[in-house]
Amino acid sequence: MKGCSCDLTGNGCDLNCCCDTDCSTADQQAFTKCKDTDVNRDSRVCVSKEVIFKQNTKFSTETTGTGLFCIIKDNYESRNFYNDVQTATTSEEFSDLKSQSASAVYDYSDQSDQSSNTSSSYKVGDPVILVFTNGARGFLALPRPLLGSECDDNNAAGYRQDGSTECTRTITDLASACTTLPVLSARSYYEGFKVAKNPGIVNSSSSVNSTPVMVKQPLLCKTNLGIPISCSFTVPPDPSYDAHNKICNDVTLQVSYTVQYSNSSSDIVSVMVEFLLGSITSQGGLNFRQKVSVTFSKAGSADTTFQRSGNPGYIVGEPLVAGNLTTLNNKEAIFLSSDRNTWLTIISPMASGACSNSTDRTSVTFGVDMRTGCTISVPLTLKGSQCKLIQETVLNTLLGDPPSYVASFGNSDVNSVGDWVKILNTRPVNEAGQGEGECRNMRLGLHIEILFANFGFLAKPQPRIVGVMYKYDDPKDIQYQCRGVQCQPGSASLEQQVEVVVSVGFVDVSNRPEAQIKPVPTFEAKASSDFFFPFL
Repeated sequence: MKGCSCDLTGNGCDLNCCCDTDCSTADQQAFTKCKDTDVNRDSRVCVSKEVIFKQNTKFSTETTGTGLFCIIKDNYESRNFYNDVQTATTSEEFSDLKSQSASAVYDYSDQSDQSSNTSSSYKVGDPVILVFTNGARGFLALPRPLLGSECDDNNAAGYRQDGSTECTRTITDLASACTTLPVLSARSYYEGFKVAKNPGIVNSSSSVNSTPVMVKQPLLCKTNLGIPISCSFTVPPDPSYDAHNKICNDVTLQVSYTVQYSNSSSDIVSVMVEFLLGSITSQGGLNFRQKVSVTFSKAGSADTTFQRSGNPGYIVGEPLVAGNLTTLNNKEAIFLSSDRNTWLTIISPMASGACSNSTDRTSVTFGVDMRTGCTISVPLTLKGSQCKLIQETVLNTLLGDPPSYVASFGNSDVNSVGDWVKILNTRPVNEAGQGEGECRNMRLGLHIEILFANFGFLAKPQPRIVGVMYKYDDPKDIQYQCRGVQCQPGSASLEQQVEVVVSVGFVDVSNRPEAQIKPVPTFEAKASSDFFFPFL
């Protein structure tokens, strides 16, 4: 079947389409070439370059002077055209045509719908099934970033696969979305559905085959300074819009599910959800970050699991295992806290940047160099022994409750003291002195230097700690410096902020093996005693 393949515009002239009947003679005079020309336009070329479309093909086009060795006249012209295929009018003809295809065909009928899972128990990675009061079936969602950072709610949480994701919600009209968008309301994350205990009972109407989602108390609300505190209510309210300030209150910023499964089967026995609510504001459209996490744990037994930081060598990003030397049954051992976030820690400032009086600190993680700090207040009028008190406060802030030993390996045994490295920490003497409006010989910084070395196979190195030392900054003087109106009389109650800094650095002291090459052998040339006979 012949036609004009470049004639794509009805009742209009397509440029450079010489077979287009809508093109006038004047139009054709403006053409630079004809798109509808035969593929092999140059008779001197045996294989047209248009046919050779792969850049890495071994074939190339060569032009002969006369075209002597090329086909000028093709007596079998039909081999240049596709064979005609008749339209399928019956299911048998359709199947016959489909069977002639050499390419892989995606068969939708072979794909089992996840919602029709007939298994009697959950398997690792199976979507956690939700049963809604209106009869619908769904999955517990774990939103994830799609392409960019935008949230994709079609990602299902996998059974016994802990996950935590953070993505962006885009809102164009906050006034309307505040009270209508389900993802902003905490109620949409636990009301109107139950969690199926196992996939085999999804179609059952009995309420004992599903478990409701309970709200964990207390609810947390985020203040204007970004600090989570206990909310004044026990039931999450619906978001409300403050038109005067253009603020949407009680928005869901974080959702944390805790799913417990049975100790004797894979059935889900309870689901708990924890919320962090806050306010968002915008004059127009806005993007705000939302975090969702799912954690699985076994019910019916105490959680005695211990998460190692490596086996045997440390894993980058895992906390350094640290504890204190103790004596147990007349034998030395390491006392190790069950809370891995309290092992080896550094300063964790409050949202305002001030040093916190609480025990909340940041864990030191293997292979991650860190620097953090906070501020302390120094009064304008320093009296008596205030400088010594300030110095003692600084040292306590820098150190917290310091451990005395760090595990060499990520799986070191607390009963094998030889597998632990003593921290070299010589706490400086408090030499702070009092001056006129200043504190002298103040130590305001600490650097924790950690040496590690790889051992084992080069293909899979295992890092171990070989040394830890606390290095304190050199003494310096703190002098109150006022600015502007702070220097006016009567401003003695004002305070100056002084920064306290802690840093952590990891140093690789691995001793890599050196390639050794055998020396070239020396040849000892020996000749018989009569070799030069008869000359000698």
